[in-house]
Amino acid sequence: MATIRCEKCGSLHVSVDTKIDSSYSVKKGLFGRLLFGFGGESMGVGGKKKEIKSFHCQECGWQSSTSMDMGECIDIEIAMNYKDIERLLKYKAKYKNLENVESMRAEDYVVDRNVKVLTRELLLDKLGWEGKKSLQRANIPIGVVSIEQQAFMMCSNLKEVIIPSSVEKISRLAFFMCVELEKIEIPEGVEFIGMSAFKGCEKLKEVKLPSSLITIEAFAFCNCQLEKIEIPENIEVINNLAFGQYLKSVSIPEKVKVLKRGAFQESENLKTVEFLGDKIEEIEEGSFEDSPSLIEIKFKNLTKWEDEDGTVLDLTDPIKNAQVIPTRGWRRKI
Repeated sequence: MATIRCEKCGSLHVSVDTKIDSSYSVKKGLFGRLLFGFGGESMGVGGKKKEIKSFHCQECGWQSSTSMDMGECIDIEIAMNYKDIERLLKYKAKYKNLENVESMRAEDYVVDRNVKVLTRELLLDKLGWEGKKSLQRANIPIGVVSIEQQAFMMCSNLKEVIIPSSVEKISRLAFFMCVELEKIEIPEGVEFIGMSAFKGCEKLKEVKLPSSLITIEAFAFCNCQLEKIEIPENIEVINNLAFGQYLKSVSIPEKVKVLKRGAFQESENLKTVEFLGDKIEEIEEGSFEDSPSLIEIKFKNLTKWEDEDGTVLDLTDPIKNAQVIPTRGWRRKI
């Protein structure tokens, strides 16, 4: 079942006014009217895969021509308005593809839909101390631009967070010590992740970072369980333990200029580091401190490093690089 959020007003739709492929027919009739009243419609069965060719929001009129794959259809698809979700809930047990509808109710939003800056105080006003502590799923409404410091700090039962594409900033300590959080996708549009934003999320094993990201401050994912990470291409500085201590290998993007002190310190499982570009200017002392498994530091587009103190390194041997580079700080002569 497809769940689609209008990019303009933020309303949710289980399905939509659509143009569909030739293996499906749209049936407007008694069944749809019985389910949702006059104006309801059901989409016929007959195939296993469907693609939405266009989307028209019944709340605000916004229309998109973006194609969206609706995946496997189980029984039927219901075209409905956001306001019909409550009416649909009683059919959840009968139709397997409606099993997630309950989570799309309006009260599922952690703050009101007109909020732009999501703060700790707003969450407490809406949920209270006990409600915040027991929160398991945080659905942030589209329109929120900033998740402020300590907003979800120590939500010890939080397992899932839905961050909308409107968010540009995730501030320091925003999700600090959310110990049950296992996975999070940070959408395109986010440019800044603050210090210790996800620190202590000890079950967090998977993070998808957007290409829009420019700054990741120190300790952002410290004490998480990330074994791999794809660092976005626009990052220029890698700060102290920004990605935690559990990486097994890492590729440094082309635009990175500086590795800060402690960038990959105490990374006991880190074996391979590869610099993809030639922009690196400084590797601070202690960048790889106490990382005993490091066996290779590769430079894809650099063969020589001339340091400001006159030292010249041949960078063609990755094994030798791993032995020499962690011993001191390096500032490249430009």
